[in-house]
Amino acid sequence: MKAIAIDIQPLRCFLNPTLVGGTLPDVAGIVPELNKNAVFAQGRVLLQSQPPLVEADRNPFSRPLTLADQYEPLRGLPPENRYTHTIWADCPPNADQSLCFHDTQESQSSGLVEWLHEQQPDTLIIGGLALDASLQKTVRHLCLFGEWDVIVNLAACRGYDPKSSLDAIAKMRASGATIINNALGITPHLLPSSSSAKGMVKNIVAAA
Repeated sequence: MKAIAIDIQPLRCFLNPTLVGGTLPDVAGIVPELNKNAVFAQGRVLLQSQPPLVEADRNPFSRPLTLADQYEPLRGLPPENRYTHTIWADCPPNADQSLCFHDTQESQSSGLVEWLHEQQPDTLIIGGLALDASLQKTVRHLCLFGEWDVIVNLAACRGYDPKSSLDAIAKMRASGATIINNALGITPHLLPSSSSAKGMVKNIVAAA
């Protein structure tokens, strides 16, 4: 059985509400759970949205360094080159859309679904930001476009608002995703039910 962990936009810009249009609680707190997700996986994908371009200069290589830094992964996550694969989704600001596509019309693929089909995983393990925005829309598309099982670890996610987050969870469940409270909930989906196997994984996850 092959599993791939997908980190959806775990970016430093979410620490700055002026860049993302709202405040998320304890964003940095998702890092340990994202790393635990990867314990169960044979591959790990980083899904990133592009930083907004400076209007005066549309050259992507001339973005201010301070802004580019804020679009790097949160501290405690692996450097970008340690991920199995990285996808850049060139989304318009505040598009609130799936990172499976570059556009709200869903006509330009980001390449994520195609890459996953090449890898042929049985299971996708999801965490990241924001639960009630791009994450839930990405999860719903992943449920639609593949035969894999999709598991969402809530401890590895944060949403803007409790009500909209509950609505997002309901929509993901309705799409076929499995919702778990933390990384230990992954165990019964990937491993034999023996108590020794579960105990072994519990110790590994606790140390991650």
